[in-house]
Amino acid sequence: MYFTLANGTTWRLSAHDPPSRASLARLAAAMQLKPSPPPGMMEQALAVEIRDRGSADEDDPALPLFRLSARFAASALDGDGLLVHAALAERAGRGVILAGPGGSGKSTASGRLPVPWRSLSDDQALVVRDRGGRCWAHPWPTWSRFLWGGPGGTWDVERAVPLQAIFFLDRAPADGVRRIGQGEAACLAIAVVEQAAMNHLLVDSGLDPKRLRLQRFALIDALVKQVPCYVLQASLTGSFWSLLDAVLDGLQSDPR
Repeated sequence: MYFTLANGTTWRLSAHDPPSRASLARLAAAMQLKPSPPPGMMEQALAVEIRDRGSADEDDPALPLFRLSARFAASALDGDGLLVHAALAERAGRGVILAGPGGSGKSTASGRLPVPWRSLSDDQALVVRDRGGRCWAHPWPTWSRFLWGGPGGTWDVERAVPLQAIFFLDRAPADGVRRIGQGEAACLAIAVVEQAAMNHLLVDSGLDPKRLRLQRFALIDALVKQVPCYVLQASLTGSFWSLLDAVLDGLQSDPR
């Protein structure tokens, strides 16, 4: 099984015992993994062997999925990849992130987006930078949907969209949007990136929190300098997506 990110990184996964093969099968279904990479890609692939962790996973079979996701996110940092607690949506192939902590309304906002908008994920997104320096965003599974016999789901993690803007959600009685500077954007981004990382540290104590935090801070600094950031006030009844439309249209016509 394998998947490839927009920055050229390829992950190849294999399992060596029945419990691990069962975990890999669930992971493959959730992330829409492909069966095997082409021969020329093998040398560039990052190999991961999935092995059964024994009784530690018996309480909930979804825990191996969390652990693998943690490994992906940690390793992605070395390739300028950053996991964000955010929804990912696209319009005509142009991506935007709706970021916010738990309870900020990411899933609600994603579910209300009308055509031609399309929601790609409602809880997490992986942002990477390609060799030309362009930022792309990949949908990432909502792993909490697999816990305690939850409904699960499937996400096309290879489907990357160019990241045009980041919107930090703020629930409000009326819709509104404002452009923010790099300092405010960095502070807001740290919160949502650290929340995504904290979820992983809870299930994989083998990660080095200090090293990973320094990497995340450096990538956040680069991200907010490159991608326009906004605070989006979204009501439960208004047409907040019209504000997203206006921002994207303005960015497209901006000669800079």
